[in-house]
Amino acid sequence: MSTSRRCWYEVRRRTSQLLTFETDELAVDLQVSKRGDGRAWSARSPLGVAEIEVRTGSGLVVTITSDELGRVPAVDVPAGSLSLRILRAGETNPIVTDWVTV
Repeated sequence: MSTSRRCWYEVRRRTSQLLTFETDELAVDLQVSKRGDGRAWSARSPLGVAEIEVRTGSGLVVTITSDELGRVPAVDVPAGSLSLRILRAGETNPIVTDWVTV
């Protein structure tokens, strides 16, 4: 599996960002919204079932699981740096995104 990736984001509103993490095989859309001093985010993608580690610059790691449709429950994280580590069901090579500031 290719681990090369591109990352960009589009600012939709002052309090919300849409980020797309993309590899040759997969694109994950991440909606990040300001919530108090932190950030709330949710994602959608054609992941299917996957284990997703949300890693933050503060050292906090939150592990969540997407459902068979690739839906990811909303997660609150501190404002700052964010990276995702995605391991799809049946695979052994995770996809790791670049760090972005949210």
